[in-house]
Amino acid sequence: DVVGAMSGAADAVFDGVHACTFGGGCDVVLPLGAPPNAACRRVVPGADLWVCQYCVAENADALRGSRFVFFAELFGAAREGALFLFTETTHRLWPEILDLAVPEHGFHVAFPRPGRGTGSRQMIVLKEG
Repeated sequence: DVVGAMSGAADAVFDGVHACTFGGGCDVVLPLGAPPNAACRRVVPGADLWVCQYCVAENADALRGSRFVFFAELFGAAREGALFLFTETTHRLWPEILDLAVPEHGFHVAFPRPGRGTGSRQMIVLKEG
């Protein structure tokens, strides 16, 4: 069980200072309050780090159709100081997420360029107070 192994390794590294949860089910094209997102909704108020990997580009049309409601509500429900890390195959949706989901809240945004890639395929969003 890869998820169990990852959880065990993270718990060992964090030594009780932080908790790490993998999985739990999430549908990024539905509102945060939708039943399939119950696990996400429960943990987001206390989360320090939220990682979204390869779930944006593959759902681009549905996300646009929902006006990125999941991310707008996720950013709104997050605590001050929460950090969101997005990794994707393309950077093309970053402006849409930021335009539709972030304006109502104070955020810092960065686009790191790790490795040898030519584009910013990662986005880091920090919620400020």
